[in-house]
Amino acid sequence: MMIATYGQVIAVCAGGCAALATVSAKLAMADETLILCNDLHFFVSSYLSDQGDIRERFNANGPLDGNICNTVVLYVRILFFGLIFVFNALMWVLFVKALRKCTSSLEATVTNTAANFFLSAILGSVLFGETLTLLWGVGASLIVVGLLLINKGSQRQTEIQKPKVS
Repeated sequence: MMIATYGQVIAVCAGGCAALATVSAKLAMADETLILCNDLHFFVSSYLSDQGDIRERFNANGPLDGNICNTVVLYVRILFFGLIFVFNALMWVLFVKALRKCTSSLEATVTNTAANFFLSAILGSVLFGETLTLLWGVGASLIVVGLLLINKGSQRQTEIQKPKVS
């Protein structure tokens, strides 16, 4: 059984931050945000139309019209746009730490890339309903196997070049 090193755990966390940055980018630019806001606005308006007293108090605090969605979506997009930078900065901090803690820079890079790749796919599937086909799975597996082979080859090359102490 292979146990992950501290550097590998940090590299996976860095890959997770990179995946969250991609999700933030999708949410910052997605048209679904406005559609969701309009649906929510319609639901709240329908509910409040049946609740006369609540509707009057709600309208006293601000208008209940469709323009509120544009304002909400603008703030949500600004928030997620800012999160892109936050998650990328955190990813770089963790990745640099992983580079120091892993046995080789290639190990940190392979682990980070694989984690980013698979977590982005899982988050895309769960949050956005994107489909993951068998072909995607085979292609992703081939990429990871290729990265692992490169890593193993690099480790063997390093072992060959080390002088043997007698």
